[in-house]
Amino acid sequence: MSPIDAFWDDPERDVIHLKFHDRWAWPDFVAALNAIKPLLAEVPHPNIAIIHNLLDVQTFPAESDRYINQVLAEYHPKINVGVTVGSAPWLKIIHTILVDVHSYIGRDYPMMQSLDEARVFVKYRLRVLNA
Repeated sequence: MSPIDAFWDDPERDVIHLKFHDRWAWPDFVAALNAIKPLLAEVPHPNIAIIHNLLDVQTFPAESDRYINQVLAEYHPKINVGVTVGSAPWLKIIHTILVDVHSYIGRDYPMMQSLDEARVFVKYRLRVLNA
């Protein structure tokens, strides 16, 4: 099992799902973002959403400050909507800090507590962007 699984979340292939497992590290995140680039190249959609599913993660890897800019730089230009899914208190704190430092994350990359809520949000945002 990979530390982060990447797959299409929907049959329309406009939502990528990154499922994080408990022992992931920042280089795994960068590798997952690079692994989805061929998937994104296969579809004609101008806008793609991404779900960061951290529901099964109990801890956060060290050296966030060292890797966060590298991770943000690896996002494909088609990824214009995203959501972080998780309910752990530490994850909420980290998300709040990221929003404060990178203000654009707040609007287009909110935090949700369930996959169902996340799927509704990203589909709605894609409809708005593609209108």
